[in-house]
Amino acid sequence: MQLFLFPFAGGGKTSFNRLTAHLDRQIEAVTVEYSGRGDRAREGYITDYQEFVADAARQVTRHRNQRLPYAVLGYSMGTALAYELITNEYGWGMPVHAFFCARGCLRDEKLARLPENELLEHTVKLSGIDGIVLKNENLKNIILHPLKEDYGIYFSYQYSPGTRPLTCPVTVFYCREDTPFPTVEGWKELTDGHTEFYEFGDNHFFLLKHYREMAGLVSHALIKTTETQ
Repeated sequence: MQLFLFPFAGGGKTSFNRLTAHLDRQIEAVTVEYSGRGDRAREGYITDYQEFVADAARQVTRHRNQRLPYAVLGYSMGTALAYELITNEYGWGMPVHAFFCARGCLRDEKLARLPENELLEHTVKLSGIDGIVLKNENLKNIILHPLKEDYGIYFSYQYSPGTRPLTCPVTVFYCREDTPFPTVEGWKELTDGHTEFYEFGDNHFFLLKHYREMAGLVSHALIKTTETQ
């Protein structure tokens, strides 16, 4: 089984390290590295939304083993990206499972673009960055650049059902303080498969504290899938 993971705004290849370390050994975890980050730092940032999606699709295709079933997990910005990729045809087939984290139902959400000078404050409020960063100009500059580019992509997303219906089971991980249940409940209407919801933590980045529980649920769902195939 392959599991492709799509990070949140400002995140990179290491964002899911703690979660993937606790996955069942039968699961090959592949975190998609966005251009301009980590191993791809020299490639520069992609600011055009469609080009960003196409680049992510190429990363999946590069690592996709067609002999194995696959699943996807997206977190916040990565949720929209994962949904976009699996509801359009890229030659991978439908995943056996989709995990959507920290994002309300895409069909129902209304995004309000944030001014650049509020991005860091917003992320601190979500508990994704320690507030002390705001007092250190060097750290602010290091963090703000990828965050600014990613939020540009985040706010460029516009919901589309894609070219093919979502038919696989869906698991939604959410926090009621960040995305109350009424905002995530609509996910069950976007797939013909079974939908489950799990609530975690008290802020947007519940991944940072609840990675073990999340990894256990992901592993259980995927191993159960392989046993029934």
